[in-house]
Amino acid sequence: MPRLFGTDGIRGIANRYPITPEMGLSLGRALAKYCCNKGLFITGRDTRISGPMLENAVISGVLSCGGDALSVGIMPTPGVAYLIKRLGANGGIVISASHNPFEYNGFKPFYKGGEKLSEKEEDRIEALMEDAPEEGADIGKIHSLANPLEYYKRFLLDTLPKDISFNDMNVVLDCANGATYQIAPYVFQELGVNTTTISSLPNGKNINDRCGSQHPEALKNKVLEQKADLGLAFDGDGDRLIA
Repeated sequence: MPRLFGTDGIRGIANRYPITPEMGLSLGRALAKYCCNKGLFITGRDTRISGPMLENAVISGVLSCGGDALSVGIMPTPGVAYLIKRLGANGGIVISASHNPFEYNGFKPFYKGGEKLSEKEEDRIEALMEDAPEEGADIGKIHSLANPLEYYKRFLLDTLPKDISFNDMNVVLDCANGATYQIAPYVFQELGVNTTTISSLPNGKNINDRCGSQHPEALKNKVLEQKADLGLAFDGDGDRLIA
């Protein structure tokens, strides 16, 4: 059977093999087994319409093996990785297909510390996915976290010098109708930046649609129209941008 993992997790068209709820269930089980069926596992996603379906399948897999689960909802991929480390989780999975159209989605697992899996670790998890489910295993719990975006915002702001001022800056943000549509304006406005935001009304099907880092034309036009100092375009899961 061809290897499931590619260069950045498992990707494909949602609701077709391998991006199915059944695969999410199997992957959630395998990741929990790899981490000895215990501890906390964090999930997050971008704004694709298939995201909740796939995320809930992953969570079910984790719980069925005795792991605990915490969903942080719509969150950029780096934010999920940060929270895995910040909260001391055993691992996690981001549900996203990055810069691809909404029809696509994917599973991107992380290990302790918010680290990407090595190829050897991916191969081990693929092998565990082929194992039969364990009947009668302990069942984990679902946890909640009030305003997870606030944790990530504080981390981002703390990377900057305390005495720096952005009050005279005018910035345009293109959020690609994706995972940064809440956190990016939140951070820039907190910094005192005069912020204009475009492509920040996700509907589940407009992520990366003629916007974001793959399609900077709208950003360019808005920067010129606003006479802005800077324009930033994110991709769908917020792990890359162009200026």
